[in-house]
Amino acid sequence: MNYLLINTANEELVIVLSNNGTIFACNECMVKKHNEVLLPKLQEVLNQAKITINDIDEFGVVVGPGSFTGLRVGIATIKAFKDVTKKPVRAINNLDLLYNIAQKQGVYDVVAIEGSLNSYFVGNFENGRLNIYERNLSADELLNVAKNQKVAMYSNYHNFELGEVVKFDNDVFVETFLNSNCYDLTPVYYQLSQAENDKIDKADIVIREAEVYDIKTILELSQKSFNEYPADLLEEKLLNKNYITYVAQIDNQVVGFVLVDRSGAKYDVGIRAIVVDVNFRNHGIGTKLIQSVEELAKEYKSQVSIHIMENHFSIKTLCEKLGYTTNEIKFDKELIKKYNIDINDEFKYVLIKSFK
Repeated sequence: MNYLLINTANEELVIVLSNNGTIFACNECMVKKHNEVLLPKLQEVLNQAKITINDIDEFGVVVGPGSFTGLRVGIATIKAFKDVTKKPVRAINNLDLLYNIAQKQGVYDVVAIEGSLNSYFVGNFENGRLNIYERNLSADELLNVAKNQKVAMYSNYHNFELGEVVKFDNDVFVETFLNSNCYDLTPVYYQLSQAENDKIDKADIVIREAEVYDIKTILELSQKSFNEYPADLLEEKLLNKNYITYVAQIDNQVVGFVLVDRSGAKYDVGIRAIVVDVNFRNHGIGTKLIQSVEELAKEYKSQVSIHIMENHFSIKTLCEKLGYTTNEIKFDKELIKKYNIDINDEFKYVLIKSFK
């Protein structure tokens, strides 16, 4: 049997031809130039095996998640071959493939592929199966999923400390294809397109105080974002008069919120939770929410503080850009007492900006 498989979802272009068990392959880093080289490289592989496209018995293509452009190129090419040869095509999920490769090269229960805007496509093995998150996760969320385990990735990522590169395996590619029962060639994106991101950039972001009718949406956003606040405790604080919640809204849709403790307003306005819908991150919404809290602190002539865990480095980076100072609290108990911060051993940093 002859199987022709292609993967254009990543930077590396992969073409694998299994010719009666003998592997002929092209593995080449194209850096988003798959459309220019896919057909010539594919012809080279066919020539090596001394067969033509009509000799292929079945095709396989990675349908995502991965690069928008790369996926379209790969799927369109295989669909054309399917129409011409009338041969079947199987779809392969990129996270399934990466997990199978990682299992062969070491013990990895978490796999991740870089998405857009500093986010990741993620799968983790639990309850006897690979659980694929059908949305992008932030680096913080990925760290929460990983729980200090090494995360298998196709490439090096300088901003994710637990990532470990695995080498692409052509034999595993074939095995994953043969074990696939999916024939649906619909692209798997799990993220917004560039056009959708551009639309968000142009949209008006409205920051307002939350109303009672917003609570359900706020709780759903919190749950989807791996926020550490238990739902019942968060709901209790949303209704507490010592707290105020601001929501970010785009076209009547609530896309983020910040929960603020103002009980110590004379000295401190504390951010207790800040969440932005994963599809709306990296568009300045978090910044606007924090700035709304800063306006409150200016009114009280106090400071803004936020205590975070070690793996909350995206929040830490954002706040530092906004002029917050970072203090490592586990070595400075006096600082906690001075600013009357409700803290536990899990928190490592307090971020402070004064408006006194």
